[in-house]
Amino acid sequence: MEPQRLSPFSRLRDRLGALVGGGKGTVCLEVSPSEKTRRKSERMEDGELGGLHSEGKDGERTEDEMEDVGEERNDFGGGGTSGGEPHLWGGLRSGRSERELFASNRTTMTERDIHREFDLTKGGGGVVTRVKAEAKSRWRDFSWTQLLLSSFPIIGVLKSYSRHNLNADFFSGISAGVMAVPMGMSYAMLANLPPQFGLYVGLFYPFFYMLMGTGKHVVVGVSAIEDLLAGEAVSRIIGEKEFVSQLESQKRLLLDKGLARSALEDTLLQRIESHEALLTQARIDISIGLCVCVGIVYAIMRVLQAGLLADLLSVPVLSGFSTASAFLIGTSQLKHMTGLAVPADVENADFKIMRQWWHCFSNISEWNGMAVGICCLSIVLLAGCKFLSRRYFKSFPLPGPLIVVAVFTTVTYLCRLNEKFGVKVIGHIPDGFPSARLPSFYVPVLPASDLDGSAVTYRLAFLDVLREAFPLTVMFFIIHISIAKTITQQKKTYQIDPDQELCALAFCNFLGSLFQCFPCATSLSRTSVVSATGAQTQLHNISNMLVMILTLSLITPLLYFLPNAVLAAVVLFGVYGMMDFSEFFRLCKIGGLDVLLWLVCFFITVVFGAMEGILASIVLSLLWLLRKTARPQCIVLGRLPQTYIYRNIERFRMAKEEPGIKIVRFDASLNFSNSDYFDSRVRQKLEPSTRYLIIDGSSINDLDVTSIRMLQRLCSHLKQNGITMVFANWKGPMRDFLQRAQFYETLPPENCFLSLHDAVFWAKQKLAAQQKIYEVHALDRAGIPGVRTFANAVETQGNMIRHRGRGHRVVMRGSSRCVSRGVTVLFLSAVGSGVSFKYPKSLHAHMPSRMFLFLVFVYV
Repeated sequence: MEPQRLSPFSRLRDRLGALVGGGKGTVCLEVSPSEKTRRKSERMEDGELGGLHSEGKDGERTEDEMEDVGEERNDFGGGGTSGGEPHLWGGLRSGRSERELFASNRTTMTERDIHREFDLTKGGGGVVTRVKAEAKSRWRDFSWTQLLLSSFPIIGVLKSYSRHNLNADFFSGISAGVMAVPMGMSYAMLANLPPQFGLYVGLFYPFFYMLMGTGKHVVVGVSAIEDLLAGEAVSRIIGEKEFVSQLESQKRLLLDKGLARSALEDTLLQRIESHEALLTQARIDISIGLCVCVGIVYAIMRVLQAGLLADLLSVPVLSGFSTASAFLIGTSQLKHMTGLAVPADVENADFKIMRQWWHCFSNISEWNGMAVGICCLSIVLLAGCKFLSRRYFKSFPLPGPLIVVAVFTTVTYLCRLNEKFGVKVIGHIPDGFPSARLPSFYVPVLPASDLDGSAVTYRLAFLDVLREAFPLTVMFFIIHISIAKTITQQKKTYQIDPDQELCALAFCNFLGSLFQCFPCATSLSRTSVVSATGAQTQLHNISNMLVMILTLSLITPLLYFLPNAVLAAVVLFGVYGMMDFSEFFRLCKIGGLDVLLWLVCFFITVVFGAMEGILASIVLSLLWLLRKTARPQCIVLGRLPQTYIYRNIERFRMAKEEPGIKIVRFDASLNFSNSDYFDSRVRQKLEPSTRYLIIDGSSINDLDVTSIRMLQRLCSHLKQNGITMVFANWKGPMRDFLQRAQFYETLPPENCFLSLHDAVFWAKQKLAAQQKIYEVHALDRAGIPGVRTFANAVETQGNMIRHRGRGHRVVMRGSSRCVSRGVTVLFLSAVGSGVSFKYPKSLHAHMPSRMFLFLVFVYV
């Protein structure tokens, strides 16, 4: 049986009757466009203005579109769609009107109603209870096998390893290994260590990381930034400036003794050799000790689950630090590139970058032309290898650093460049493998009055090393995760686990310190090569290790004639890619404080040094984060016409506030750093007419005790001023915290809603009940005769008005098309029950005067 089809007038009459016949305090709203709007709507139906309201997919509108045509939409008011139905934005069903959004028979549900209706289990409980529950859950899910597999991911790799991956892993490891030989020796010099220690790092760290790391393509070992930072930290710990000052003081003492010039030179030469030997050994010992302390800090971070520190530095800060570090690294290679000796007082002085550049260019006549030529030719050859690899050898890139080392070592040996032109070579490199030994934390101390070197004392520097290790470790980890995430985003086949990476790096540093390794770093260049050559698993590190074993066993004696200028060229070519000025120019286009962050981090690192740059980077990032947290947006929301959508009234010009209701949204977690700011901003936004303050908690993800106290004070203050606080859209954990903090004793749960629209509807009901105002809007849609429609609708509700009681007021709103019949019925119904009646002047102009006088006569 088909349902009975009602005429439009019958349906309209029934709807208006239901609206007016609602419960106590009902507010009935309906669209009542003006005559101008109606004409525009009719024109839109004819297609004249259709382009203004072009719809997207499924009739939805984007926020940008709504902002762009905000004023035009206000003019149209909701008309303009076919069939006379209001045009709706935000994906609502076509034909839904304002009165349907706030229908009198609509049921609002508070938090208490939701919990009672759906029997939800409330979270919360005390800290002890939650800790016990978490412990029980973890113990129930604990498995020794799962622990072993998660701690050593290599086991899972071996279980599922396919022989088809063997070829790719082997050749990828070979490519990384041949690059690691020259880079290891070059970057060891950045750390102020002999070249062989870079080979030791390249031998052990890849194997250790393979056992516990989750990055299939990540290559650890030596890296420019990390090794430079480690070298500067070691110099501060052992006090190289004090060594230099002691040497100068001893020189003055020898001069005071009146020694002859030749005797003075011999004594100073012996003293310098003695100091260099002590200094070199101290650097080695403290570098190994620093490796232990870095491992300790990694372990502490893993226990604290501090993998989130990988996101501590923002992109502008990291880019500025990386670019400045490239300048630092390049400056450190000036002495090798030019063959010019840089005095220790210049190299270790404040503002050393400017001093070193000034020293080099003020003594340009002392440059070694052959060393400069070797360095420049090496850079050209490296660039050529890189170009050919990208163009013709994508599957197996040319090992440019290894080719350069082989070519110029051979040329130097055959032409005796070190003897004829004074080109400095790296000299003897011990062959074989390092012996295992425990690290030492003792630093030599030379009294200034001691001239024969017999009274050398040592001090324990463990605390100094540990203090330096903390910022270094954080920076190392940030760089490591950044490189690993970059590769995983390219591959999109696996994800890394930051917490497991902490375990892997701690494992590498602990075991590496036993084999005379300095702190572990992550190499971007070799990681990129491994990824480009198609490695499939972590097993590529085995062939990498085989290359280093072959080098330490057979090749190290052949590297005696390797020029230092070649190693400087390898370093300079590698750090060229670290200069990220393109990011700076992108930030300039975007604008904002990110540009300032980049500049401040860059100049602090260049002027004061890498460690100062790290500390400045971390402090700037924390201050930026604190600023964002302490001063977030606090905006007022308004409702878009004919939708349930509430948006910022400053961005959406058509969004309107409900009379007497203020909706505020706070776009951050509410805590001690911004609670007073929130309080002051809310009080500023209140108006004399405000009776209900609705706080939209959709963007609040955290609360603390300070914020709870602030909310309680604010609620009491509002209550004293006749304003009711209402909560809406608060997340479950926040509601649990409010319950544990006994906040609902201040604000009853009946004032808390899971939906913002429910909160607004509830507030409008309360306002209507308080003001005793009943609005009846005349329906005047395009294409529907307003005369008969309104008259029939009002006729059905006449009897209902009588039951409202005395003291209420009926405000009638309508267009000039409304006529006397409906007005008559409503007038008689209202006045007969003691309800005041108000109607617009436009209606009076269309009421026959005789009819109006007759009504007054009948009533009297």
